[in-house]
Amino acid sequence: MTSIYPGMIEDVPPEWDRERGINESLTNKDVVDAILFALSAPANVSFRQIVIERTRSHFLLSG
Repeated sequence: MTSIYPGMIEDVPPEWDRERGINESLTNKDVVDAILFALSAPANVSFRQIVIERTRSHFLLSG
């Protein structure tokens, strides 16, 4: 069982393959990529949870 917590994401179907900058929002593609990563792991590997956050955010920069 793997839980994925994506937080706030942007729905981007028209520009699915566009490379995004580090200051841009997370997208539905980012969530799909994380799910595919978890599913492609070997059978003896388990991810309890995957938390997806932007590379740069006010939360990560405060401290």
